[in-house]
Amino acid sequence: MRKKVVELCKSLLIVLLALSILVLTLLALPTRTLTQTPWLAALLSPFAQTLGIERASAPIAQADETSAPAAQPVQISIMTGGGRSTLAYDFAALDEGYETLGGLLAQALDSADAPQQATRARLYDALGGESVAFLYPGTLPADAVASWLGADSETLAGCNAWLFVLSARGETAQLYLLGETAYVAGTQLASETITHAAGAYHPDGSQFLFENTAGSYAHLDGAALIPAAAPALRGAQVTNPCDGRFITALASRLGFNAYGDATYTDDAGNTFFSETNYTLQISADGRLRLRSQDRARLPASGGAAGQIRAAQELLTQLLSGVQSDARLYLIGYTPTDTGAVCTFDYVLNGVRVLQASGFGASVTISSGRITAADAVLAGYTLTDETLTLLPAAQAAVLLADDTRMELCYAVSGGQLTAGWIGRS
Repeated sequence: MRKKVVELCKSLLIVLLALSILVLTLLALPTRTLTQTPWLAALLSPFAQTLGIERASAPIAQADETSAPAAQPVQISIMTGGGRSTLAYDFAALDEGYETLGGLLAQALDSADAPQQATRARLYDALGGESVAFLYPGTLPADAVASWLGADSETLAGCNAWLFVLSARGETAQLYLLGETAYVAGTQLASETITHAAGAYHPDGSQFLFENTAGSYAHLDGAALIPAAAPALRGAQVTNPCDGRFITALASRLGFNAYGDATYTDDAGNTFFSETNYTLQISADGRLRLRSQDRARLPASGGAAGQIRAAQELLTQLLSGVQSDARLYLIGYTPTDTGAVCTFDYVLNGVRVLQASGFGASVTISSGRITAADAVLAGYTLTDETLTLLPAAQAAVLLADDTRMELCYAVSGGQLTAGWIGRS
């Protein structure tokens, strides 16, 4: 009897060892193989959470006409017969204003004629009359902005702008665009629609610099927009979300096997993941580096609008679970021979956050897919502290000629400071 029990125990031990070998073999496979092979996915489904692959079954969201949130301006300025009113430095006010006025921009973009070059003087003249101006944090393709708003963008292809102006002169509004070049286009938007919407706003003393005759601003770009007084910017704390749990979940979302042999963390706390033609590195200080030569991963087809959406969707995946008061905004789109590079910055209450790396995130698209992404993974939490700012007129004296005056945050020792900079 004792001998039979011993033999039974040996048999059970052999079975357990065999099962252990099988589980370890499965865990060594790429996550993509585990989740996209039907019989393996069905077999492992009851144990997905235990094995840490439950999130891997959710693919990277792909770009379409509605999947990515619309990029919003960081300032909206309304000019009425009584004076100028500007929405800025406050996400709540900007969101509410964009909900009300963004539809006017959509109608203008949707009905715009082919744009013609215009002079700065003509643009400034339009801003001085009844108008609504939308200022974006970077120079963007006008057709991409139109697409975000659900508008037809064919006539705007090739125009890039950071300032979009609806002028209410005449029976129908004119649309002005300003980037490296100024453009103007007729629209089918009734001017009285702009006048009616603008009537809800009251002058607050804000101004474009071309409207200011003070000598301290004379050498700066006249299209910069400043408040009547320095805004009461709140301070913020910066946190690094990249602990072990966050990194594992992030790698799984991107299709890496977080428990495979090609995963390791070095002595400095930098974590590395590798699949065939696909690598991910997350440094201890929260910098991410993703590279892909796998033609089946991270599609980014279409023109500028589709490519930007694909980049936005990837960044949404990267920052999933990060608690933050900041948002990532597109600040630049640079076409290349095979695709484009999309650059993003964090924006906190409508104010751009400057990074030591030069950007918050950069996504490279080539031959219809994302081939590289670099990002600063960070959370920003507003505090009750009010930051002290140098008055705009005093800061202007220190800025170089022809620069656009802008208020920005800068990261310093886990805290944010703020001040005026000149931007080309």
